[in-house]
Amino acid sequence: MVQSRQVSPEQLRQFFRPQSIALVGATDNSRWSLYTYENLRNYSFPGAIYLVNPNREIVHGQQAYKTLRDIPEVVDLAFVMVSTPRVLPIMQEAAELGTKNFVILTSGFSEMGEEGARLEREILTFAQHHGLILLGPNGNGFINITNQITPYGLPIMPPLKRGPVGVVLQSGALASAVLSYAQGHGIGLSLLVAMGNETMISVTDVVDYLLE
Repeated sequence: MVQSRQVSPEQLRQFFRPQSIALVGATDNSRWSLYTYENLRNYSFPGAIYLVNPNREIVHGQQAYKTLRDIPEVVDLAFVMVSTPRVLPIMQEAAELGTKNFVILTSGFSEMGEEGARLEREILTFAQHHGLILLGPNGNGFINITNQITPYGLPIMPPLKRGPVGVVLQSGALASAVLSYAQGHGIGLSLLVAMGNETMISVTDVVDYLLE
């Protein structure tokens, strides 16, 4: 759902450099949840990682919070992995608390038909009206190699080599394949982004940011 709107390089600079991240919908039963958590841990994310699950006290061996409201600070980035109908309520809760940046891993939106497209329009409208920045939905997140920030829902094999090359692709699987190629050939990367549906942030927006 790419439309003629722009997310500024300054907004993306803040988006790709969160100091705290909440994994909303974190669960031991999801490989995406486990991969995202392990990526942040294994590549030494310097900020706080919060796990949100209303039904579990411990997830991935770490304390889990029932809601975003229970977290002791306003998080910079919410990485959302809940069911499709729950995405908008989670965004509403987070926005009320002051969170501005969202990665939506959840699928089931415009790629699935008209009902999904309607739900996607709803989250876009809400984001626009409340000054939020949204990557996805149906996207695997990003890998900021330069700053060691890796909220990404697929496995990241070591090593991660820093360098000048940025990678921006719609498909998480293809983005991971490019990452593997770069690692195998000693190519250093600065940022890799798996865009998903491009509901708000577009490939053009990220390219403009990388060129600044």
